[in-house]
Amino acid sequence: SRRLDLCVFLKVGEEKNYELYPSYFCSLSAGFVSLKLNQTNPLDYQKLEVERFFLIKGLREVKGKSIEVSKALSYKVSPLPEDRAVETYINQLMRDLEERVLEKNYGEANLIFTDGPAPFSSPIPAIGFVKEERVTFLRGDLVNLALKLKPFYRTPLLKVTYPMEGSSKLVWYVKLKEGEGYKNLMRFELPGNVKVEEAKELANLTSGIFPEFASDLDRRSPQNPYPVILLEKKLREVMGNRKVTQVQILRGFEKIERELLEVFK
Repeated sequence: SRRLDLCVFLKVGEEKNYELYPSYFCSLSAGFVSLKLNQTNPLDYQKLEVERFFLIKGLREVKGKSIEVSKALSYKVSPLPEDRAVETYINQLMRDLEERVLEKNYGEANLIFTDGPAPFSSPIPAIGFVKEERVTFLRGDLVNLALKLKPFYRTPLLKVTYPMEGSSKLVWYVKLKEGEGYKNLMRFELPGNVKVEEAKELANLTSGIFPEFASDLDRRSPQNPYPVILLEKKLREVMGNRKVTQVQILRGFEKIERELLEVFK
C-alpha cells in the first residue's frame, strides 16, 4: 500500500534570497499473508513493514538522514530525481520494499504469490497476479479458448517477450468464476528465467487454488482475492490515519525546515 501524505514547498535560503524545493511526504507498507490450509483460522498476517520518505526535488544525495515529525513518526530524507515524476518514483520505492519483504520471507512458504506483475528475472519463483489488466496477451484462437474456459481451468503458457528490456515472461490465464467475457479471467505471470516444466506445475496449482478465494467485495472483484483484501486493510491500518499524519507534519514543519538546512549547505 502506498500513500502521498502531504505535498509542500521547502524554503531554503535568506528571507529575500531563497529557493523553493517541491517536496513530498509519502508512506509505504508491505506485508506477507500466510495461508495455512486445513486450519480453523487459515490466515496469518505477518511481516508487516512501513517505510516513510520525505522526497525533495533538487536535493543532492543524502545518506542516513531522517527527520522526526513526532516520537512515533519519522521520514527518511531522499532526493527525488529531476527526471522522475513523484508518482512513478513512489511506485519504484514500493516495488523495492515489496521485493525486500519477499526476500525475507522466501523459504517459509511452499507457494508464493505477489500482488502485481512478475519481474523479468528473479531467483524466487513467485507468481505475480494482475488484478486490473490494461493490455491482454490473448490473441487469435487463445481468445476463444479463454472465453470458453470453466472455473478452475487455465490457458496454456504463453511466452511474452519484451524487446526493450531484452527479456521475457511466462503468462497464463485462469477462469475464476462462472460468467461470460473477460471479467472472470485473471492473468498470472512468472519471470522468464523460470523453467517451463516448473512453470507448468505452478500454473496448475494456481488454477486449483486461486478460484477458491475469488472475491465479490470491491470493484476489482473477482480478481482481488479475500486474503489480499484483508491484507490491504491491515497495511492501511499500520500506516496510520492520513489526516492525523498531515496535522503532525504541519505542526512540526518549521522545525523540519531548520533540521534540513544543513543538508543544503
